[in-house]
Amino acid sequence: MKPSSWRSLLFTFIFLLGVIQSSAYAQIPDDQILSAECDKLLSAQYKANETGAAALIARNGQIIYKKAFGMANLELNVPMQPDMVFRIGSITKQFTAVAILQLMEQGKLSLQDDIKKFIPDYPTHGYKITIEHLLTHTSGIKSYTGMENFGTIERNDLKPEEVINFFKNQPMDFAPGSKWMYNNSGYFLLGYIIEKLSGKTYPQFVEEVFFKPLGMTNSYYGNDSKIIKNRAAGYQNDENGTENADPLSMNLPFSAGSIQSTVEDLYKWNRAVHSYKLLKKETLDLAFIPYKLSDGSATNYGYGWFFQNIQGSPTIEHGGGINGFLTMAKYLPKEDVFVAVFSNSTANPPNDVATKIAALAIGKPQVRAAIREIALSGTGYELGLQHGKQLQTEIAEVVGKWKKSATDQLGKEANQIVKEFFAYAHFDADIKKWTPELYEEVRGIAEGSGQSFNDIMVLNLLDEFWVYVDDPAHHHCSGMGVPARNGNPGYIAQNMDLENYTDGHQILLRLARSAKTPEQLILTHPGLLATNGLNEAGIGACMNTLMQLKGAPSGLPVAFIVRHILNSTSKDDLLKFIQTVPHASGQNYIIGIKGEVYDFEASANKVVRFDPKNANGTVYHTNHPIVNNDIKAWYKAFDPTASQLPITKNSYVRLAAVQKRIASATPIQDALIKETLRSHDDPQNPVCRSFGSWGGTFGSVVMTLTGKPSLQITAGPPDESEYKLVTFTGK
Repeated sequence: MKPSSWRSLLFTFIFLLGVIQSSAYAQIPDDQILSAECDKLLSAQYKANETGAAALIARNGQIIYKKAFGMANLELNVPMQPDMVFRIGSITKQFTAVAILQLMEQGKLSLQDDIKKFIPDYPTHGYKITIEHLLTHTSGIKSYTGMENFGTIERNDLKPEEVINFFKNQPMDFAPGSKWMYNNSGYFLLGYIIEKLSGKTYPQFVEEVFFKPLGMTNSYYGNDSKIIKNRAAGYQNDENGTENADPLSMNLPFSAGSIQSTVEDLYKWNRAVHSYKLLKKETLDLAFIPYKLSDGSATNYGYGWFFQNIQGSPTIEHGGGINGFLTMAKYLPKEDVFVAVFSNSTANPPNDVATKIAALAIGKPQVRAAIREIALSGTGYELGLQHGKQLQTEIAEVVGKWKKSATDQLGKEANQIVKEFFAYAHFDADIKKWTPELYEEVRGIAEGSGQSFNDIMVLNLLDEFWVYVDDPAHHHCSGMGVPARNGNPGYIAQNMDLENYTDGHQILLRLARSAKTPEQLILTHPGLLATNGLNEAGIGACMNTLMQLKGAPSGLPVAFIVRHILNSTSKDDLLKFIQTVPHASGQNYIIGIKGEVYDFEASANKVVRFDPKNANGTVYHTNHPIVNNDIKAWYKAFDPTASQLPITKNSYVRLAAVQKRIASATPIQDALIKETLRSHDDPQNPVCRSFGSWGGTFGSVVMTLTGKPSLQITAGPPDESEYKLVTFTGK
């Protein structure tokens, strides 16, 4: 099931894996060395006197590592043991999927059967919803755990029919097969169908067909009344720290997430699955084919499993999250390596550490190089020409990857997409009016790199392109500002999240001081003017997209605004500019000016300053408006003046994580800022994201505004690399 608060679409688990540099040849480590490295990783995350975890590694049919860390029960002071029993949440889905496939082999159903064949009174709104749609999260049925009133039933011991009645009359989210959306209702319905066709209850089925025959002696259908030996207690965090997990009737997760197990029992299950003890090879192969949507695009999900990769090695995996517990299990078939890490706290997710352990086990440890620095000089066209020539190969790669990404997302040929976009976009006039030297810089990048002007310009209109396609789902930047107080430094900082095609192309541009502009340090990728940055005068800027705010096909695009800020040394001119320039896209700007910090929400029609009035003077922002109500009609739920806000949405959850750490802390040093930028309080909505199915944290920056201004920066998520300190030359 899904972690954290059940009221925030608990089962939706985002599996995020870093795409990072690795050695050319995998060097499988000695088991003793591997054990020491895993001990180091796990003990650092799961500390002796805090909530804990159990972990297992198996290779070639042999368990080579099985240990536990931290505490199983904080109240009774019981240490975690490797054979402790955990709720495994949504890992349950693979048991449900295998059961359905067994029934298919027995001729009791077809994957293309309409669900009305088994649930005649289920309202399908005129659509044919198949068994396969349920298996692949493509049914369009409303997921019951994401419904606003789910909290009213989560402690009730309801029968399966009663839970189905709770969600079955909800409107469809989309036509079956047209989209992928993680969905617990689908797997609940599959469990109900298993009961009807097998003549057994779902708990009886998994016990008699799976647990007993496979020797899974420490696995159970969830039951909080039953005495279960070595059951770990579950925990969660709130603003006051660790607390016992909220109660949950295990009738609610049912076949979508109610199984309890151990890391070793899950290994037994994985072994049985992949040795064809449960399904014929030709049947199991079907489960491991990424499902294709009706438009031909592939998902990364089959029947009960996700498909990812670690350092280029394919994985078959699933995680789970349920009140008090988070779990992750990854199988790498090429290397025959299985890794499971179970945590008894929703505040301490196992996915990232499981990925790191798996990478070690296959001899491809995760290593991110320090960010590459590129020095340029001059202004306008000359500056752009240097940029284009120095990074010609890299710019060609980025342009190619962007076009493929756009084609995959929109289902059109990339050049046609660009043509249609520029038929909509009319930014040239405002760029030439407000930042003519930057227009010339883009022209120089295009000519120096040998790319078309429109292809380079569209890279520099990334946020405006998102506005054009109205893509609200993939914006995860988190920023903060700390004013200089009582002799302590001033800072602004940000995790800049971008799409997958940008990873591996992180660069730090060092722009030399010119007659008109200060020296600048800029996080960007080849071909792009800027994402954020700092100048030698202690003026810096970070921006987050606010897709809900109104944009326009004219105005000044955000990359040009950021560079104009970094070209500035005058506070008055800068503040006047940000509040009077026409904005092409909805953005939040956190601006640091020599120890002062400002936060502005800008839309096409207004600019509003956000000041939370904290005693320590801090500001912070993610990807939703807090004070600006210039909202697009279809995003009215995000209107900050609304009586009820969607506080379980990703941006609100991340904002709460940042606010919790920053709003009242004093003094604030860079260590606390880095801790905040590395945080994963809610595993589904973390401040720091590894690169996954859409994107991740492209880079993280901590800018010191006072004394000798400097920048600390990572290439990629800050929990996967150390910050590099970069200073100005003063020349």
